[in-house]
Order: sequence, then structure tokens, then C-alpha cells
Amino acid sequence: MAGGVEGFRRTHREASEAHGVAIAGDRRAATVVAAGDPGLSVVARLGGDLAGTRDWVARVLGNLARDNDNDERLRETLRVFLGCGASYKMAAAELNMHFNTVKYRVGRAVARRGRDIGGDRLDVELALLACHWYGAAVLQPK
Repeated sequence: MAGGVEGFRRTHREASEAHGVAIAGDRRAATVVAAGDPGLSVVARLGGDLAGTRDWVARVLGNLARDNDNDERLRETLRVFLGCGASYKMAAAELNMHFNTVKYRVGRAVARRGRDIGGDRLDVELALLACHWYGAAVLQPK
């Protein structure tokens, strides 16, 4: 970790990125955003062109990129599942829900997307992170 002026510049830049995500994100509930939150620094780089990011998210996630409560639950479950190494058991523990509920939601999310998660897994994970942090700002209208 850099100290002095360089350290100040870096932490200021990171704080500015976190602020930009917090302001641009159309979140339904008040949320604290910290520069060290997982995935935030990557997603912040997508915020320079929210319209382009919205189009990209729609291409990657298909119908799962709709702005509604059901798809939000499915996206969040899929995001946690993939973040847990595609482990239903670990995702269930993190989400505090039954294993079968996670399995069902992941299956529904993949069905809503319209295709399996294969070689584009990284794109899917990044698109889900963008949805997590930016909310409706990168989703298709209801």
C-alpha cells in the first residue's frame, strides 16, 4: 500500500469511483458503498457509458436483464452462486436459504437468460455485478 501523496491520490481516486457508482446506481434501498467492496472497482469502469453498459447487459443476460423484483432475485441468486464457485451448498449458506431454493432459482435464471452459462461465464459475472451495483440504471424497463 502506497503512503504519502501517492497513497492519498489512490485512495481519493478509489473513493471517487465508489461515489460515482453510488450516485449512478438506481438502488431501491439506501446502501453504503465502500471502495473495497468486491467487484466495485471493475464495475466503476463500466459507469462511464451507462447506455452502452445497459445494452451490453441486455445482450449478455437476455430476459434476465429486466427491471422487476422476480428477475432481481434470480440475478442476485445467480451472482452469489457463481461467486461461490458454482456451489449450491455454499451459495445456500451465504444467502441463508435452502439448497433446493438456490438450485431452483439458478435454473430459472439460466432459463430466463435463454442459454447456458459456458464460455461467457466471465461476461455473465460482470453483467451481474453491474446489475448489483447500478440497479435499474443498467436494466431494461419493465
